[in-house]
Amino acid sequence: MINNSCHIEGYLGQDPEMRYLPNGTAITSINVGVSEYQGKDKDNKTQWFVVKFFGTRADFVNEYLKKGNLVTVNGRMSQYQYEDKEGNKKYGFSIVGEDVKSYKTASNGNGESKPAPAKKATAKADEFEDNEGDFFDDSAF
Repeated sequence: MINNSCHIEGYLGQDPEMRYLPNGTAITSINVGVSEYQGKDKDNKTQWFVVKFFGTRADFVNEYLKKGNLVTVNGRMSQYQYEDKEGNKKYGFSIVGEDVKSYKTASNGNGESKPAPAKKATAKADEFEDNEGDFFDDSAF
């Protein structure tokens, strides 16, 4: 069996952005920064992942997540094609989020942060199964 799944953990680089498909399905996009440790005397390398949520998951993400939240996302990779302003075909990848946990950071009074209780998005998997095809265009989130 072939499996398309991915798991990332990182911080939101900006507040979620929400919009709707013509059929009314909600879509929320987040950018998740995942840092890789490069060594004691080197700067960490951060990679950014675009994650898109559909339906009630999109509502949850838009309502509860904010810039700076630590999140864990499970989903699947999705490739899309679009044309740039000059008419050239371009390709991109994003993650279609199937599960998200948020660990909002809260100050403990000493200037240190600690994770707050996790919140988890839940929705039926078939709710947004093939809706993302209508969403992707040349406007990157």
